[in-house]
Amino acid sequence: MSYLLYPLLVISIVGITGCYRVKTYRGDGRIVAIRVGNWFINCTRYTVLLGPINLAKKNARVFRLQGLPSDEMNLSLEVGLADRNTRIESEALVKFELVDEAGKIILQVESRFDQAAWSIGGLKKYGYNASLYLGKAFKPDKHSKYTLAVEVVEPDKKAIAFSPELAVWSYCP
Repeated sequence: MSYLLYPLLVISIVGITGCYRVKTYRGDGRIVAIRVGNWFINCTRYTVLLGPINLAKKNARVFRLQGLPSDEMNLSLEVGLADRNTRIESEALVKFELVDEAGKIILQVESRFDQAAWSIGGLKKYGYNASLYLGKAFKPDKHSKYTLAVEVVEPDKKAIAFSPELAVWSYCP
């Protein structure tokens, strides 16, 4: 009976830990793996940092994403804050479109920042940040290529000091 336990244990551990390696990613920006949890329950959250978005002028950027983990992922904007009471004040209108290599639209969102629901978190010791989650989650195929187009449709001249970091990140249950 004990000889059956070993293969089952190995399969369970591989299933829990997964086999994605960050060096698999071949797109724009940089991918970061962050371990979350403890010795009993843990997971790895992957975040692709794509860089700041200039909201003060009309502009468009295109990002290539290839080799993403097969985990459920979200698109968000991240902004560092001085404190938890800081308000995000920008009237910029930004359009986001994520498309797979076959041309299928995975995610299409248009958001006016001052009307969006920002989530504020963090600790005083490490700093605060605000996150704006864009659209619904998607589950990429790690062998597929994706294109993310970001367009500032209506700029906000007051937003010169406000440059959110664009991120694609996976969720840990």
